[in-house]
Amino acid sequence: MAGAQQMGIIPTEVVTAAQVTASGTKFRPGTASGYDHPTLGYQEFIWMKAAATITAIGSLCVEQTGWIMQMIDTTIVAAGGLGGPGSRCGAAQAALAIGDYGWFQIYGRGSLATSAAAAKGTKLYASATAGAVSTTAGTSTSVEGLTLLTATGGAVTGADAAFSYPHTGLISGATLF
Repeated sequence: MAGAQQMGIIPTEVVTAAQVTASGTKFRPGTASGYDHPTLGYQEFIWMKAAATITAIGSLCVEQTGWIMQMIDTTIVAAGGLGGPGSRCGAAQAALAIGDYGWFQIYGRGSLATSAAAAKGTKLYASATAGAVSTTAGTSTSVEGLTLLTATGGAVTGADAAFSYPHTGLISGATLF
């Protein structure tokens, strides 16, 4: 996808914190854009700020407050955490430093990090590995609207996945009422 550009965006583009200080951000935080990728089909992305370092493309991140993303893990989505049930998730399209802006995939076929082997189509959960999902429920929060399209043999950063506006679900075993 490197170099792919439609509707004025380059999904791997990063605006650093220093560039924001000097010139402002290129897009308004929360700006969404989509296009038909030549091989992956229709994809949508959202322009957000990194709350902490995001280490790799495909790292799943969860929205905190004010258009800010942080790599998902079991702590950030724990009861009372900033990424509680219903928080929007997206996969980083570039590595980002604290305060950098970049695109996060929210719809279509793309890449996702997993913390261990995972079967195609299984329910996904936040893991202890920041930015990666797992198929182990334990006491973790589910991630809804996200499906692996192929099985993984272990921890990977580029698992083939389908995004359908992912968001955090309930902590495993919890009920709404």
